[in-house]
Amino acid sequence: MTDIDEAFTLMGFGRMQICVFITCFLLQMWANNEQMGFAVVVAAATCDLEISNERVSWLMVCNFGAQMVLSLVWGEISDRYGRRKAIISTCPGALLASLLSAFMPEFWSFLVMRVLTGALLGGPVGVMMTYLGELTKVSLRPKVLNYSNYAFGLSLIQVPALAIVILPLKTGPLESWRALHLTSMFPGLCGTIAMLFLPESPKFYLSIHQEAKAMKTMERICRCNKGKHVTLATLGIESITQPRLETPDKGHCTKSKTLLTKYRNYMLLMMFIIVIHSGMGFGLPIWMLRIRVAMQSRKEGPTMCEHMRETTAARIIQCDLQLSDLLDVIIHGFVVLGFFIVTSLLLFILSRRVVMLSYIGIAIIGGINLNFARNNHLILICFFALIDAPLCCLRLLVTFLIDLIPTHLRGKAMAILFMMGRIGVLSTSVFVGYTLGWNCHATFNTLMIILAASGILVFMLPSDRRIQAMYKS
Repeated sequence: MTDIDEAFTLMGFGRMQICVFITCFLLQMWANNEQMGFAVVVAAATCDLEISNERVSWLMVCNFGAQMVLSLVWGEISDRYGRRKAIISTCPGALLASLLSAFMPEFWSFLVMRVLTGALLGGPVGVMMTYLGELTKVSLRPKVLNYSNYAFGLSLIQVPALAIVILPLKTGPLESWRALHLTSMFPGLCGTIAMLFLPESPKFYLSIHQEAKAMKTMERICRCNKGKHVTLATLGIESITQPRLETPDKGHCTKSKTLLTKYRNYMLLMMFIIVIHSGMGFGLPIWMLRIRVAMQSRKEGPTMCEHMRETTAARIIQCDLQLSDLLDVIIHGFVVLGFFIVTSLLLFILSRRVVMLSYIGIAIIGGINLNFARNNHLILICFFALIDAPLCCLRLLVTFLIDLIPTHLRGKAMAILFMMGRIGVLSTSVFVGYTLGWNCHATFNTLMIILAASGILVFMLPSDRRIQAMYKS
């Protein structure tokens, strides 16, 4: 009996994995358009929908809160019915809700549709990394999952680049920001269609003791990678298995108990880390853009916090996005892409823990400098460090979960982390929205203290060598 990861090694990283990677990449890009790239849409719609700072906070709270509430549902579906089914059952609904949100006439109906979009978007966001990871051999998994994160940078480039073209256009009865939102959905449509032609995870079939279906799926992957004349038998694979399989009689409650007892320490560490880093990576980008827009009229001299205090007191609202604002976001996209490329290179020579600790240090330095920076370019660089370094840590943390948690518990574990991440996003959004105008220094210095605490937690994660020993045992 052959271990499934050994079988993947024999079949290589071939055409099937490339198709899975491209599909997950497109879905990741669309999900990021709906979350981080959506900051451009919200900024462009500020006056049309009368979106104040407080409304931005609640728009994000309701959207990410809906993802948080239903994340456990999608995790349970992915563990019970399959990774692919969980993605296919949620993507069409999320696309439809997002489409309808582009036609809402005022803020409250827009908010309702964004909540529905968030609730359904939690399906593909929470499952596709697991799906991609389970179709990739162990030795390549951290690198391949990191490559998929390049979608974050491309998304941050795509949406503002489209905005530069679309926002100045006269689009008839349809406001230009609505047209921008519709075009940003295209990667999701392509990814959803492509997913219809891909196989289910064979590791999922093994986790529910469907060995025949697992073998059939592996046979399909083998022929796709090696050619029609190569079979599992010719590679010497008669049957497959995987370590840490559950016994067939274990029920839902037993699974939850196992996850929260046997893997409790790992889960607690990852839960606290993801709360902090999700808040930084997903909660701050929309505020970066709003702060940059508010600072358009700023003259060199005052610090960012001094200017924000004056802007808030005067209740100055900037309705139109300038080219410089959109260029900031495009530059941000290239910086995110650069961070993930550097991460890919660092993983060849450094462990994941060392990379994450280094990035936390970069983020803290950037946040501290926001207290004193007066130069516009330096302020932008500090924001990039504060947002993008935790974002890279967040994606590396997912690889820890896939390595540490067995297949039959992985969907539920990912759902729990996903839920905790959304708690981090919404709490950060509310915190920034209600403290930025009151005391900007308190806002960012509090975040720095929390980031430093996350560094201690990252240091407590098991080393890569220890994880490899766990697999061998």
